[in-house]
Amino acid sequence: MRYLFIGPSLPDVRDHLDGTVQVLPPIAAGDLFRVPLTADDVVGIVDGYFHHTAAVRHKEIFAALAEGVRVMGASSMGALRAAEMYPYGMEGIGEVYADYRSGRLVGDDEVALLHGPAEAGYPAFSQPLVNLRATIAAAVRDGIIEQVHADDLADALAAMPYARRHYRTLVELAEALDLPAGQAQKIGRYCQTNTVDVKRLDALRLLERLAADDPPVDPPRPALHRTSFTANLELASRGESPDGTLPMLRAVSLVNICQLFAHDYPEFHRDLVYRFIAQECALGCAVHRAELSPAQIAVEHGRHRGYYSDRPDQGDFTFLARWTTEAERATRSTEELLAIFVPRAFRVKPGIAHKTGAITVLRDTTAWTRAVRIARATSQIEARLRIANRDSATLAPERVAGWFARHWKVDPDDVEIAALDRGFESMNAFLGVAKSYYLLTKVSPALVDFTVGNGGE
Repeated sequence: MRYLFIGPSLPDVRDHLDGTVQVLPPIAAGDLFRVPLTADDVVGIVDGYFHHTAAVRHKEIFAALAEGVRVMGASSMGALRAAEMYPYGMEGIGEVYADYRSGRLVGDDEVALLHGPAEAGYPAFSQPLVNLRATIAAAVRDGIIEQVHADDLADALAAMPYARRHYRTLVELAEALDLPAGQAQKIGRYCQTNTVDVKRLDALRLLERLAADDPPVDPPRPALHRTSFTANLELASRGESPDGTLPMLRAVSLVNICQLFAHDYPEFHRDLVYRFIAQECALGCAVHRAELSPAQIAVEHGRHRGYYSDRPDQGDFTFLARWTTEAERATRSTEELLAIFVPRAFRVKPGIAHKTGAITVLRDTTAWTRAVRIARATSQIEARLRIANRDSATLAPERVAGWFARHWKVDPDDVEIAALDRGFESMNAFLGVAKSYYLLTKVSPALVDFTVGNGGE
């Protein structure tokens, strides 16, 4: 399959394509995770959002390349990312890419412009600096303006906000720079009829490459190390709010809310982990015993993998002191402590918690709907804080941890253990999330009082 992210650089793109390319809007952060890419697919990136919407991240391009997807870029955001990602296999096409790659162009704003919506055909309200530069260079070649004055004009345009750059502005700047008599109007008339649209030309070059479908010889395929950032970014990109009214709200955030506030989330998390490990054991362990409970299988699986001794009455189990409370160690057997340890320590990979299963189970429940309401209310509080020039991140950790200790009905000294029971990777991970929602607990305490076991009420 061939995909093309494009917008104002070539508004009439469909006039230049056959039906085999899926045309998508300008790319934004997470879009490459949302598209169902497989090895041997081809992605062309021309335009991308960046100002009020997060730009496509290098990591998601890297992840696509690692899966064998061919990624090409040109003209605008595609040229920028290709110049940065070419060592890893992203292909750059066109003049703008070549200028970024050589260092002749540096600023991201060289390709930026202000434009209208897709429904109106992306009408341009400003001109990208690369087009202005190219048109001024053409004027020099045609003897309309001297190079020294052209350089002054380009520098003046570069110093302006991208949304104000236009050929009309160029004439105003030429007059302000005291160019020789009549030259400002002369270059203005020239630009009206001799505009050079470098971005459009480069976009057309990328379309030709897409149509040619000639894969590179022995393309590089980088090895992707799936860090927690990559895993959470992918989950966040693929998640959606159930009612579709919160397009920027992602599934990981809603799971975090359930982790924080649902009274029975420790039991939910524990059972989810047990089932996941039992499935893994059934698939990969020759000594799997299906007659055991999921909790027993999870403990046995740790023995299959050599994480601890296969004899509960022998071996070194001192590591359990890090993962259990003093009261638990005083009243539980080693086997029971191992059953407590497994869900607290469980990670899909080092640093990566398992949230895909939680999303799958929770998203059709009223607990998920409650989490959406909490997220919406929290966003309103955060907006008011920004207006007041305040930030929830400055809240004292002890204050936040104390409230959650009371909400979770645990001893304040055991908050970290309780956070692990809820699937948080560490105390810092818990606090990083909890601070964002703490003020809501003061404003709407009833809103954060729910469970997941009976559907969320």
